[in-house]
Amino acid sequence: MFRIGEFSRLAMISIRMLRHYDKLGLLRPGYIDPDSGYRYYEAAQLCTAGRIRALRALGFGLAETSEILTRYGDADSLRRYLMQSLSRTQAQARVLEARAVLLASAIEQVGKDEMFMNYPVECKKFFVRKAYCLRDIIPRYEDEGILWRRLGEQVPDGTYQAVSVYFDEGYRESDVDVQVCMVSDAADPSHPLYCELAAVEAASTMVHGRHDQTSAACAALGAWIEANGRQIGGCMFSIYHVSPAMDQNPDKWVTEVCLPLQPPLF
Repeated sequence: MFRIGEFSRLAMISIRMLRHYDKLGLLRPGYIDPDSGYRYYEAAQLCTAGRIRALRALGFGLAETSEILTRYGDADSLRRYLMQSLSRTQAQARVLEARAVLLASAIEQVGKDEMFMNYPVECKKFFVRKAYCLRDIIPRYEDEGILWRRLGEQVPDGTYQAVSVYFDEGYRESDVDVQVCMVSDAADPSHPLYCELAAVEAASTMVHGRHDQTSAACAALGAWIEANGRQIGGCMFSIYHVSPAMDQNPDKWVTEVCLPLQPPLF
């Protein structure tokens, strides 16, 4: 099981919203420690969390989201419900076209478990890596490019592997603590931005394409960690094998999403 901060990171839902969903009965913890009051969640709840996030992204309110999860549990009824909503949305003004696209995509995926979990996971060991690093608070995760531009202006020309590290305990909706790293064996220890990324064992999965798949990749990592009896042991990080800076076509992007692991208990 996962502590609320760990589950927040995997589900990409803030701790504040998880507590709110608990009060509403939308997503209750799998277990609450009677002595400490700590909330714990199960890997199976990541799919529910993913569906909540998807429905919220489609514009459904909390009350309607709760009704959909309760009344439209099978694929056929959920598909019919979403198609009716899609028809209504397509009749509205052009400003709602983006929502219509999301609904159409959601309808195609209804009933497919792969929507959240189709990401092979492996356990990998990363050795100490030399890098130039810049850490700061940025408005949102999507604003990571701000840090990359600042870092790129301060380091020597060369060939680097791009790595981002996310330091917040749970998922945040704003003011996120991110470190961007340009990794190279040739990194100069005397440079003011030089740092070393510690050796770590991590659960890893590849995301091919747009970065909005990260939530599904995190769900796959969480399921693997629980199934293998492991525990999260550090901050999530991403390795950009093919980044937006390398290829502007989102379909060509390749991102490795990693969660450090604590040493095995046995």
